[in-house]
Amino acid sequence: MAIVMNGKKITAAFAWVESPTAVHMAIKILAGLCALLFLLDIIIHRHTYVPGEGMWGFYTFTGFFAFTLIVLGAKQLRSWILRDENYYGEQSVDSEEYPTSQLDIQNEPAVDRENDQ
Repeated sequence: MAIVMNGKKITAAFAWVESPTAVHMAIKILAGLCALLFLLDIIIHRHTYVPGEGMWGFYTFTGFFAFTLIVLGAKQLRSWILRDENYYGEQSVDSEEYPTSQLDIQNEPAVDRENDQ
């Protein structure tokens, strides 16, 4: 079953994602759950194996630090492996000309790029 919402056709199972209030509620629930688990870390006794593991919030800070390293590492990796738009040049599939008669061109108003600044 599909629902049309904001001009987009989406399945009923994911319709709640399109509602801003539902998304804000999901974020608040997730933040509350994180805070609850952080507070429970103070109360629950753990049998530690690694030095520093017994410190409260150890898993919170370690997870945040690791996630931050992954994001920054991915950002750096992207700059290393990024290729130009025409990297493959004339051998790429998208460089081929497609017959204009087979294109589904919608009539859109012409955009004046020079005066758009």
